[in-house]
Amino acid sequence: MMLAVANTRSFAPPLSQRAPSRRRATRRNPVTRALIVAAVVFLPAIIYVSQRTDAARSGYAILRLRDEVSSLQTDNARLLATVTTLKSPDRIEQIAVHELGMVAPRQQQLSALSLPQLGLASHEIPTPSVFQRFASWLAGEAEAHESR
Repeated sequence: MMLAVANTRSFAPPLSQRAPSRRRATRRNPVTRALIVAAVVFLPAIIYVSQRTDAARSGYAILRLRDEVSSLQTDNARLLATVTTLKSPDRIEQIAVHELGMVAPRQQQLSALSLPQLGLASHEIPTPSVFQRFASWLAGEAEAHESR
């Protein structure tokens, strides 16, 4: 007995024999069309409302921060006044005398040093030139040899 092998390739049926596409049926569906129209209408409205909500939330945050800045400025002014009061020389002297037992110095305990007047301000003291430095060095060397 001889067996014949049939051709195993399958071909698609001609277009005229195919089943109607389901895609066309969904496009004609009125529920789908209504959902698309609703999305087109309501999606921009929802986006607009969310943007306005974010803007209002930001506005309230700005107001809260301005109030906080004002409160901090008031606290800063109060603290600066406290620092000024604590640094006053009269208050420091009162604490030194009454709490620490210190006394003001007597006249015999004070001394003053007088500096010769150069006619120049302290920041205008002339710096010696190289030759003046060399001459003073030589003079120092000569004094060192004489003392030996």
